[in-house]
Amino acid sequence: PGKRVTLADHKKSLIGGGLVAVVAIVGIVGGIYIFSNIDRGGGGTLIVGMKPGYMIDEIDVLTFSFQGQYVIDQVLETLFINNYSEGQPQVISNLAISGIWNDNATEFTCTLRQNIRFHDETSFNATAVKWNFDRNYRLRNEVGHGWEWLFRLPDGRWIVNETQVVDEYTVKFVLNEPFVPFEQLLTNPATSIASPTSTPANSFIDLLTGDLIGTGPFIYDGQELNVALTMSPNPNYWGETPKIDKLILKYYTNATTLWDALLTQDISMLDPYSARGFFINDPDKELERLRSDPNFVIQEIVPPNFRFLDMNNININVTMRKAISYAINYSYMIEEISLNLSASARSPVPDGTLYSNTTAFDVPYYNISMARQILKDVGWPGTAGLAANDNVSAGNEWEILVSNDTPLETYNLTYIPGIKEFNLTSILVQENLKQIGIKVERTGLNYWPGPHLLILGWIMDYADPHNSVYSLFHSESGDNFAQVNDSLLDQWIEEGVQETDPILRRQLYYQIQERLIEELYPSVWTYGKKQIYVYVSTLKGWQPHPFKFFFKTVYFD
Repeated sequence: PGKRVTLADHKKSLIGGGLVAVVAIVGIVGGIYIFSNIDRGGGGTLIVGMKPGYMIDEIDVLTFSFQGQYVIDQVLETLFINNYSEGQPQVISNLAISGIWNDNATEFTCTLRQNIRFHDETSFNATAVKWNFDRNYRLRNEVGHGWEWLFRLPDGRWIVNETQVVDEYTVKFVLNEPFVPFEQLLTNPATSIASPTSTPANSFIDLLTGDLIGTGPFIYDGQELNVALTMSPNPNYWGETPKIDKLILKYYTNATTLWDALLTQDISMLDPYSARGFFINDPDKELERLRSDPNFVIQEIVPPNFRFLDMNNININVTMRKAISYAINYSYMIEEISLNLSASARSPVPDGTLYSNTTAFDVPYYNISMARQILKDVGWPGTAGLAANDNVSAGNEWEILVSNDTPLETYNLTYIPGIKEFNLTSILVQENLKQIGIKVERTGLNYWPGPHLLILGWIMDYADPHNSVYSLFHSESGDNFAQVNDSLLDQWIEEGVQETDPILRRQLYYQIQERLIEELYPSVWTYGKKQIYVYVSTLKGWQPHPFKFFFKTVYFD
């Protein structure tokens, strides 16, 4: 797809990202994300406090805003969702009860639930599904379409050639070429189904005058600009009806007022996307203070995302890339730069993603003596006579090479200057690489000149490994800033797109991860940022989910 690399947590530009929103993961039990059936009470109004600058300014399923997903996920629904009860995401029924591939993975046929109506009483059926996917295609080039790149094949063609109505409750997606990740794509909020009667066919929904109509558990009541957005339970919901009486997203003019509203319990929950920002000075102390207060609940989870240091695979050979991978102080990044608001990233297919494997491979770790030995083992020019020890004290013989302006290599490191964590990471990389005799010249830019090193971030758009491995590592991807060009890796990635057998497909992505982590070393995977949930202890049933926000399960005790 092309425009999906980010240097931050914002969408569609190098300082933001082609990475979909940081998302929440389901409640963790022993590292496994689970759903549970809950015997719930009822009543009450759930108020989510929204941080200044985070007002919901888009509600169309095809436009994009992080907080807008709070509305879309309550009012609209996708054909499928993921269940995490077995640890790995598994596609299960939602508006569709089943989906099946043809033999060559060019057609995906879905059987839909019957007797469901949109909030405006329009019938949900195959015609409604076709209408939504046809609308997506019609609006693909309109300014404001926040997801169009998600629906394109690597060569720029639309993934779906045609959406066919087989009968009233059967719809067939005919693809332009085999694309098995399409099954997971159908869980992405951008594929949510809106009412064809109430949704404009040839334009996006206007925030001030339009309406959002779906089949979901909540009905969109409207928004008072700069004050609040309100949703109410759908009494005719096809699933279990929400137990709360109202859901309000309330806007605050400053962070202090919002925080005070939480402490006085005038709100029930902090906006999950921005809650992390309240704990950036001394997170351990600040979070512990809330944890010790019986009036509040804190959840810390790591959604499918990772930060990484890209290395230009043309200008930096695999030996040096491996040495660099062992020269980075990962724990310092987590503890001092992210202030423990992150966890170690061990794979470009992060936890919460299909076929992620973060335990089976020899992931590089901070080991200066090993990094030095890697260079000495190949007789890297300038390393003769140097000791492959772990001495990193000031003035050691490896560091002196840089101080005397006789480094083994000189590399440029590009980072976004306005992002504090990237700035601090660039300083750490500069200091760490001195310890293996490398001089790093830091450059703060909003684009990458491309010769050597680049600090990046990636957030999975949906739970298929294709989303990261093709974009970042296939030789023909425009997002392959590391310029990886490995024919075997390309072959496996291409086979993974076409393979419908889940066992064979899992093996392919295990092989891909092994080759990237243990053999190619194209990048240094550093850490994944945490998502923090803060809410009052009387609120029960909150079950975070990767890629979605569901308020339908909550109730007040």
